[in-house]
Amino acid sequence: MGVFEEGCAELGVEVFLLPPRSPKLNGRVERLHRTFREEFYTQPLPVGLEGLRQALGAYLVHYNTQRPHQALGGLTPKAYLDTLDQGAGPPGVSDVVAGYRCLTIPLGFGILFFALPQRGGGGS
Repeated sequence: MGVFEEGCAELGVEVFLLPPRSPKLNGRVERLHRTFREEFYTQPLPVGLEGLRQALGAYLVHYNTQRPHQALGGLTPKAYLDTLDQGAGPPGVSDVVAGYRCLTIPLGFGILFFALPQRGGGGS
């Protein structure tokens, strides 16, 4: 079991593996891949793993804290999660994550954001 899977198991998060190239089952991730292709991979990328990690980390900071997202009513993911922490999402944005809590995991190249069901409550 890898580090990611072990971390998920410790948090009680079940990992679902989907078949490769299954966009109908995995639309949100496929959309994220498209955004990365259009915004990150079209830029000149550094040579070497460390330079690439730094560039990816900078892009993830931009993506999560500076780049507005149409699906979140023009908010950044960080701003949207902050509104959830205050008890309500922004107007006009689906409350599909109501009953969830935010979990952030700092990594060497950026931060991962997760929305997990509230303990003992569950999500919508």
